[in-house]
Amino acid sequence: MNFHPKLRNDFGKDKILARDNLIQLVNDFMMNSKNEATIFLDGFPTADANPDTKHSFIKAGSNVFIKYSHNSSADSILKKTIDNEKNKRILVVVSSDHEVMNYGRINSCQVKSSEEFAKILDKTRKAENPKFNPSLSSNEIDYWLKIFKKK
Repeated sequence: MNFHPKLRNDFGKDKILARDNLIQLVNDFMMNSKNEATIFLDGFPTADANPDTKHSFIKAGSNVFIKYSHNSSADSILKKTIDNEKNKRILVVVSSDHEVMNYGRINSCQVKSSEEFAKILDKTRKAENPKFNPSLSSNEIDYWLKIFKKK
């Protein structure tokens, strides 16, 4: 989660907050997509989760899922997911771990570094949320003054 400035700051203070913010960023990014995204996370969904259960697969949005690794590493679960995919070329692996990135490349997946993905996330957010420009032309001000004076 160190790939994004906000997540890096959150991770230093509160790992759960950083995780939730990552999930929200990916949800926002995937909102208008027909594709699905799976976020692989180490550990358990909650502190009181049963360690004897299989890997958790939780729906976090309309097309975003989270896979918790439990007692395994998230990287090993991600690699198993790659191994089980018939059409590996449709997978996009995002990681800052070189071993995971190389595993994706060897298996013909599309690979993006976490830093590249962070730039894509930021670029998409800026395009979808242009800054509000509160300035009005003199004609617009006159129009609204007339409207409000009528009341």
